[in-house]
Amino acid sequence: MDQTDLLGLVRDIMKVGGAILMAHGFISAGDWELYTGLAVTIAPVIWSQVQRMQFKTAIVKAAATGVPAQPGVAAPTSPEVKP
Repeated sequence: MDQTDLLGLVRDIMKVGGAILMAHGFISAGDWELYTGLAVTIAPVIWSQVQRMQFKTAIVKAAATGVPAQPGVAAPTSPEVKP
């Protein structure tokens, strides 16, 4: 499951959850519109920060251990790389 699939799943859950909450009278349509608007606005910012932190962590680990940050790519100092 990649990032696009996960974000699509979150959107679907929000649609179904909102419909259930409104149908049972727990929340009004106007309030749900406000909450989903906030979530759609804030989620990409949080997502990009998490991705940035994971990338920086992978770079630091790669530099410390000599293991490449990208899977499937041999580090320049590994025995798999032959001149």
